[in-house]
Amino acid sequence: MIISNYQQFYNLIKSDSLPIKTPLESCITSVNKICSCRKQAKARKSEECNNLYVEYIKNYSEANVELWRSKTNDNEIVFNHNSHYLIKKIKLR
Repeated sequence: MIISNYQQFYNLIKSDSLPIKTPLESCITSVNKICSCRKQAKARKSEECNNLYVEYIKNYSEANVELWRSKTNDNEIVFNHNSHYLIKKIKLR
């Protein structure tokens, strides 16, 4: 399984009670409320969401191996940001 960005990560965890869920959900909601005519503000807020995601994965992804196993039958889960920059790869099986 490959998670390519913070939105995909949120979709993966939205039914779980991880500590990152509420701040990430709030950040994504804020990004969605910013008019696309305000490109810089939208990009800054999106980067803030990305930073929340990246820091959580760097610091806590190993502690959630059992949760990741329950989400996929794949042998590993790969967390990327901006589609192709690797954050972490975790062996599940």
